[in-house]
Amino acid sequence: MVIAKLRRRFIGIAMGSMFAVLFLIVAAINGLNYRHLIEDTDRLIEKVYIHCDEDLFSGKPFDSRFYFVRFDQEGVVQKVNTSQIRDVDDEEAIAEATSVLDSTVGFRSHFRYRVYDDEGGKIVIFLNCEHQLDIFQNFFLSSILVSLFGLAAVFILIVIISKLVFKSVIENDMRQKQLITNAGHELKTPLAIIQANADMIELELGENEWTKGIEAQVKRMTDLTNDLMMLARTEEGVTMVMQTFDLSAVYAEMAASFEGLAITNGMQLKYHIEPDIHFYGNQN
Repeated sequence: MVIAKLRRRFIGIAMGSMFAVLFLIVAAINGLNYRHLIEDTDRLIEKVYIHCDEDLFSGKPFDSRFYFVRFDQEGVVQKVNTSQIRDVDDEEAIAEATSVLDSTVGFRSHFRYRVYDDEGGKIVIFLNCEHQLDIFQNFFLSSILVSLFGLAAVFILIVIISKLVFKSVIENDMRQKQLITNAGHELKTPLAIIQANADMIELELGENEWTKGIEAQVKRMTDLTNDLMMLARTEEGVTMVMQTFDLSAVYAEMAASFEGLAITNGMQLKYHIEPDIHFYGNQN
């Protein structure tokens, strides 16, 4: 049914709009959250860089776990400090620092690193961001799950609301179809009587242009009535018959039907229709 298709389309559009809004919200929130994570870790790395030449880290815990490696201009290791982290030794620190020496900033596993040009050499600092990344990932997954539950709840509400909204539409549509069907059946009776009377006049007085006009108009009204009833059943699979027909002849027939009215009012009806104009469609 057309109403059912409209309802499904309404639900689809509403859910698509809701999904787009939630997607933008989740993307914006998580994007800002990730940006803050980067800014916080880079600020800590900058703090480490400022104090990396001091003995501040010797045997003294720092805010976060980190390590750094200093290289000279030739790429030779000058200094390694892994005192603030237990799961990375000097060899591993040198290997990781060497692998990112040609870059500037980024992530290696759960470590955030930054390469500084310093006094003719380079310093590579790695900061452990495992805790921050876990928080970010948990928040990201939670936001997705909450959004999915929200979409499911909205879907249920939209289905219920659409059922209530389209209930009146369906009822009105059914009443309109019933009205058209009833009107069609009611029109058939007077049309049949007019046709019978025209036939009786022809039997008594013979066929003339007046009876022909009556019969043509009765046929036209009958066809129009049938078309209305057919349109009321279009959702039941009934379709209009489409074909190529002589449009000029249809115009001529329509114009001729007004000749009687013109004569009655003391007028002369004149018309000119270009012949052989054809059209593809439903003639009625």
